[in-house]
Amino acid sequence: MRTLMIAVIMVIPGAPALAQSDINFCDNPTLPLSDRMAEHIAHGAEGLSVGDRRVGRMTLRTSDGAEAGVMFFQSQMLREPAAAQAHFVTGQNTFVTDRGTIFTLYAQESPDQDYGDADHRPHALELAVIGGTGLYADARGTITVAPRAERPSVTVSLTCP
Repeated sequence: MRTLMIAVIMVIPGAPALAQSDINFCDNPTLPLSDRMAEHIAHGAEGLSVGDRRVGRMTLRTSDGAEAGVMFFQSQMLREPAAAQAHFVTGQNTFVTDRGTIFTLYAQESPDQDYGDADHRPHALELAVIGGTGLYADARGTITVAPRAERPSVTVSLTCP
């Protein structure tokens, strides 16, 4: 039996070029985020429904404002809100820097989040680091995204080999 593997390469128009910076995620920094771009992709019924997705990106910044990389994200609603249940969303965030790439996953049940309102995001989202490339190959830990903060940011808590 033969196995066919197909690689999919995504090119995201308007994605910023990577900047060279001294940021090392293994040092567990907190980085500001800026330049948010997000799109809602409706699936199925009009209004919010299971399968709806949100995709986008934000720029990672150093404390002095220099570009340190890009955070790409995508999320998908798996349970619509109901009187007794909150939204249930899963997603992936990918952090791309000049030192390597970090891959993350999350699942969140959020009673205070309106998935259909891009400006009503969760207070904090904890992402599980599942791997990486370059300097971040075999890294493990979490990255917490604070999208509702006055200055949106990510806080990194990694163990690197």
